[in-house]
Amino acid sequence: MKKTFEEMLEDVLTRLRAQGGITETSPGSVARTFAEVILEEFSPFYDELDLAKAMGFVSTAQGAYLDLVAELINCVRLPEESDMDYRARIVNWVSVQQNANLTSLRIQVLQIDGVADVQFKRFTRGTGSFTCYVIPQVYPIENDLLTRVEAIVDEAAAYGMAAEIKTSEYKPVDINLNLIFTSKTTSLEREYIRNRVITNVGAYMKELNMGTSIIINEIVQRVMETSDQILDMEIKELTIADKQYFIKNVVPSKEERFFLRKISVV
Repeated sequence: MKKTFEEMLEDVLTRLRAQGGITETSPGSVARTFAEVILEEFSPFYDELDLAKAMGFVSTAQGAYLDLVAELINCVRLPEESDMDYRARIVNWVSVQQNANLTSLRIQVLQIDGVADVQFKRFTRGTGSFTCYVIPQVYPIENDLLTRVEAIVDEAAAYGMAAEIKTSEYKPVDINLNLIFTSKTTSLEREYIRNRVITNVGAYMKELNMGTSIIINEIVQRVMETSDQILDMEIKELTIADKQYFIKNVVPSKEERFFLRKISVV
């Protein structure tokens, strides 16, 4: 455990008193002055040792030091890849190199430009089969995205495995909200709060994975938590795939995924 300068100084003075018979160690004394000078010279080595220790582990190494650690397993940093993303790849690199496993497939697909997330389901077409559901970064999906994913999956999957590449069926969602504010809320504050509500509801919708329901109470909670100046709120309209729904939880099929197309807050 790293010691502070004061802790090291106290340890040295204690040993001088116990082993050297030196009793005068108060500030200004010769013994204390010598001890302080020596520690000022050696204490930087403590920092260097602490840095070397931290930069030798995947969990704490940064920058070029992280690159050096990854060289041990021949894992090369991708262009513009952050330390956080690189660290995650290093941790899973052994599984990736083994190729025919879920971790390997997932990581390799996620490295493809245009892929935001990917989900796998086993035995979708019987024993020895699986389906890879691609969640794109933008919608509509790029023309060749599924082809690129299929090439990666076919190369990584084990021989004899039947792989199917699909994209989740996107359902555009339009929401119309009405907010009731406290009487003291100014026009400028109301506009700011409306924008925050749009951000918070949008963040919730982005969290919805394939097959995940829209929970009305969750939307209400996200809105009401935005500001104490909101007295109440009402969901005026909920439209999914251009079809208006009653204001209740909406359950998609296993291959459907909701995304927020438009939100209006008044």
